[in-house]
Amino acid sequence: KVRLAPGETATPRVHLDRRAFAFFDPPSGDWQVESGVFEILIGTSSVDIVHTLPITVASEFAADPQPGPSGFFATDDEFAAMLGHPIPDPTPTRPFTRNSTIEDLGATRFGRQVRRALLAGIRRQIAGMVPAENDSMRRMLEATMREAPLRSIVLFSGGKVSFAALDSLLDLLNGNWTTLGKRVGRRAHIDRPISTR
Repeated sequence: KVRLAPGETATPRVHLDRRAFAFFDPPSGDWQVESGVFEILIGTSSVDIVHTLPITVASEFAADPQPGPSGFFATDDEFAAMLGHPIPDPTPTRPFTRNSTIEDLGATRFGRQVRRALLAGIRRQIAGMVPAENDSMRRMLEATMREAPLRSIVLFSGGKVSFAALDSLLDLLNGNWTTLGKRVGRRAHIDRPISTR
């Protein structure tokens, strides 16, 4: 970072070592650098590139060609070849678990109501942290939270939500009435004051 006063200019220097040009090579199990011309992209953001600087790097390493997609997107067969094994089946959305995402809750009508309430709370929290004029940051944080696992609600709640409360919500979302009843019953027994008579 270079801090400048209004109207001040400076020439920043950025040191790039070999690791800046490295990639992880699975066959060697290590980070490697190949010879070639690399482009350093300079911009105000990843979508606003104002200058491109080519840099030639020399190296003794030559990677074995790896399978890649024939087009912009890989087909399932191409992706399986790149993985080196068949594509695993996706994890089913239901039953909901601590690792389900807030977005996953849209799979049921009640889940959509819970998701709506959670997102409303998240938006209020984000509004208190991020200025209104920074709408892109607000949208990015909300998108991140939509894809966050439900356990993150406990971690980000500052102690307001416990794992026990989350598990009770999961029982409710999954229709596990017996488990929910036992959990609530145990909680009521623990919270009941003890008589000294």
